[in-house]
Amino acid sequence: MDDAVDALVERYQELAPDCLRVAVRYEGDEHAVAFARDDVVEMYSPEEFDAKVKQLVVEGLADQPNQEQFRLYGEMNVVVRRFDNAVMVHFPRDEFAGVAVTFDRDAGPSLDTLADVGIDVLSTDDTDQ
Repeated sequence: MDDAVDALVERYQELAPDCLRVAVRYEGDEHAVAFARDDVVEMYSPEEFDAKVKQLVVEGLADQPNQEQFRLYGEMNVVVRRFDNAVMVHFPRDEFAGVAVTFDRDAGPSLDTLADVGIDVLSTDDTDQ
């Protein structure tokens, strides 16, 4: 999944230069920051930044791809949360694994484009395995 996350970061940097804030991949209790914009990191102490990343992971773990109550809709591919100052996009990959990406609120592409690009890039990784 690391290669797919790197490809996703690269694609988002092409689509929304300077708007990508943080990209994190997570699996179970482990996570890794694939990208963090310097000014975003500098906003926090190292402990605070780590706590923010962990909160992204917790939010992602709550969004499982297969949710029994929505089984008629199929598997969930993406969750978008829009805040006053940022957009959070989660791509659940497996029961306890996924990718979380944050953008400045005024990112150039539409939310649909951000979601579709992520699904396309990450689904390419699925077919390569």
